Amino acid sequence: MRCRVCVPCLSCFHYFFMLPKSKILSILLTLVAILASTARPARALTLDQAVASALRNNLDLRAAYFEVEKARGRLIQAGLWPNPELQFSSTTDRTFKNEGERTSTAGFQQAFPISGRLHFAKQVSRVDLAQAMAEIRNRERLLIGEVERDFLTVLLLRQQIAANREFIGANREFVNVFEERLKRAEVSEVDVNLARVEMQRLELESTLLEADLSAREYSLKLRLGIPPEQPVAVEGNLEALVARFAPERYETSMFVNRPDLRQTELGIDRANAEVRLARAEAWADWTLGSDYQSERRVDDPFGVRTDPSFAFRISIPLAIWNHNQGRVYEQRAAADQARQQVEALRLSIRSEIATGLARAKKLREVVRTYSGKLLPSLTLTTDLVRKGYAEGLVAPAQIIQAQQQRATLRTAFLGANTSYVQALVDLETATASSPFLKKDFFISRESREKHVETYRK
Repeated sequence: MRCRVCVPCLSCFHYFFMLPKSKILSILLTLVAILASTARPARALTLDQAVASALRNNLDLRAAYFEVEKARGRLIQAGLWPNPELQFSSTTDRTFKNEGERTSTAGFQQAFPISGRLHFAKQVSRVDLAQAMAEIRNRERLLIGEVERDFLTVLLLRQQIAANREFIGANREFVNVFEERLKRAEVSEVDVNLARVEMQRLELESTLLEADLSAREYSLKLRLGIPPEQPVAVEGNLEALVARFAPERYETSMFVNRPDLRQTELGIDRANAEVRLARAEAWADWTLGSDYQSERRVDDPFGVRTDPSFAFRISIPLAIWNHNQGRVYEQRAAADQARQQVEALRLSIRSEIATGLARAKKLREVVRTYSGKLLPSLTLTTDLVRKGYAEGLVAPAQIIQAQQQRATLRTAFLGANTSYVQALVDLETATASSPFLKKDFFISRESREKHVETYRK
């Protein structure tokens, strides 16, 4: 018997080998890439590995490191002296009488910052560098919280999807039983339709959860600096991970390590340094110079004479009318503004920590009530309803209602658990107490060179 697929297959192969070699090579390379991407194993990550990977590979954080390098360059530039100047001039009477008279002059001058301007400019640049480092730490603080939030949410969503699949399987069994009993006229068609609707509702809910899971996984990959097509498998026991974020450990937390607070406090130092710099710049640089002049002139009746001369020059600007009063006043106001910003930020941080702590404790009570009382009670009730239905003592509508209540309660429990986990992560972020967050604001030379080398590549 002849296979109907053979003829078109042979024609396709014939057409394929009739293509140009470049086309064939391109198709083969595409197929190899597709097979390689589909065969790529999933990258397993724990929470600690995910945070460490994000701090190492996040592209936005890498780009932010160059703000430190830019500030370092401004610090280098602030300490440099102005360049000296060489001056040359020559005059001649060739255009007019042309008697051979001419004058040649060579000069040298150097500006000297006698008011300490360079020293104060370096102080301003040092504060700028410290602020840039504090900004890096603050970005790391926020990034750690975002990674932890995404990671734990992925675990929660997977738990919820698994629970929904369990409920879908149980409802599918009831639908099959109801359909069989409907054929024997033991249940009504309404009961069958209600069971089908409940199963379809759970399937739609699972689809929405899977969409949320995909979005969270893509968000996590972005923060880790991983391409979206690379699979990632998060690993970890959710209960054990949540236990690491117990609210009580944050009750005595101080916020002195908040990098954004440190950055704002440095604004006071910067404004004070700007005041000193403005006062120093009121006295402009002194300029010292020297000139050598050779003059050739006609002196009747003695003829042409050459007279060399040497001159010394000094220029001393006088700060009589302009003392940089306006700029000094501006920077003093900036210092007062920075002090108010520090106080406002301190109050905001205290409020953020207190709010997060109260919210986490309340949500923990809700989660414990769900897991310790409501869910076990409803599970027991559902088992009794199933047993009663099997013995013919319970109507089909009651078992459908019990299944709906159990699924609804389970969804509410996982939603409350998600809010609780996010509240714990927000609390750790507010207190800047992550063990992965460095408490100092110094960035090592090796780290800088690594990021610069990566950028150049």
